[in-house]
Amino acid sequence: MRLARAPFVIAIAWMAFALVTPPLAAQVNTDNIAQQDSTRVGGVIYDSQGNPMPKVEMWIQNDNAPADRARGRSRATGAYLVRGIGRLFTERDMAGIMLRLTFEAEGFESLVLRVAAPVNTYTELSPILAKPGEDLSAMRPSLMLRGKVSRGGKKGIRDIVVTVSSPDDPELAVQATTAKDGTYEVLLWGAPLSLVVTATTGSDEQTKERSTGGQPVHDRVSVIQQDFAF
Repeated sequence: MRLARAPFVIAIAWMAFALVTPPLAAQVNTDNIAQQDSTRVGGVIYDSQGNPMPKVEMWIQNDNAPADRARGRSRATGAYLVRGIGRLFTERDMAGIMLRLTFEAEGFESLVLRVAAPVNTYTELSPILAKPGEDLSAMRPSLMLRGKVSRGGKKGIRDIVVTVSSPDDPELAVQATTAKDGTYEVLLWGAPLSLVVTATTGSDEQTKERSTGGQPVHDRVSVIQQDFAF
């Protein structure tokens, strides 16, 4: 696989993940958080080739109060969802929490990531684990291109073809079809700096140019949103 020239591409229609909450092993203070807290963090764990990784062990901590921690594990699909994060909150975290997540898998380097999680929201984090000696910085960054095709910015349109290409990489040409609610999702492994995203509805067509530039991130999958309104 030539990651620097012909990126590995996965295109899937967007759907909500049906995940089972990983077991939480820690007993932590919940006195300062309402019982109805719905703060969550989740995503998919990948290796450097873009393969989802099952059974990855995770440790979740409050980065400002790391003494207490919760434990979780990714599912067979590589997806994970951590709930009950409110148990890790302190009085300083009523608006949100800075989480420290540690990912561990046999044959891979441990990875520690920090992410801000606002209270009662879902925060997406999809890490990339490397084997010993692998240099992820030598790869082009990977990203998730996600969006919705709708009429007037409201009702989604199903079965619309969304095409992704790039002037920087003539070999990149991938298509995704919108789901029933009009949403689509494309995972680009080793994405070029510039993207051209086109949505076609019968005789109508819209094209958007997007840049993936900026400070490159190699230890997680970045997310870009591109919507279309007809």
